[in-house]
Amino acid sequence: MGIEHTVNAQLEQAVHQREVGVLALLVEQGANAHIVDDKLTMQCIQKQHYDVLQELIRLGADPQGRKCALLIGFIRRDDVKGLKLLVSLGANVNACEVDLLRVCRRESAVQCWRYMYKQGADPANMGWQYFAGIMGPVALVKATMKKSDGKAYRNTVKQYQKVMDRPLL
Repeated sequence: MGIEHTVNAQLEQAVHQREVGVLALLVEQGANAHIVDDKLTMQCIQKQHYDVLQELIRLGADPQGRKCALLIGFIRRDDVKGLKLLVSLGANVNACEVDLLRVCRRESAVQCWRYMYKQGADPANMGWQYFAGIMGPVALVKATMKKSDGKAYRNTVKQYQKVMDRPLL
């Protein structure tokens, strides 16, 4: 085994044991903070180790992950705190190959839907037929806009009602 493999194994162990202080030292010795398709960062998401995740990203891991895997990981948990952390570390909710709003819909992640909408994700990109026909929980439609948003909210409701041929409210 080479030195890099040994150091990477030590990095994996440090992540597993949540030893944040050791991570930088291991990366300095040649460990790769972005090992094997987001394996370490995904472990952090599953275990909710935000401190370790933040350090791995600071050390070079991609804040979006391969094919936006990290963002999707937090959406599946409806974990807005995690999404906010990734965005603060450089992730872009609009720069994914996957339509993250559709992922929110599929996972019924209402809180993540709201956050992503506030971050500029555009529900119009989904197409109203898809949005209205498959949306499922009405809460997701209402989450896009609040009544206090006035005209924009009314337009959203009108477009939904038109496609579905039924009242929303």
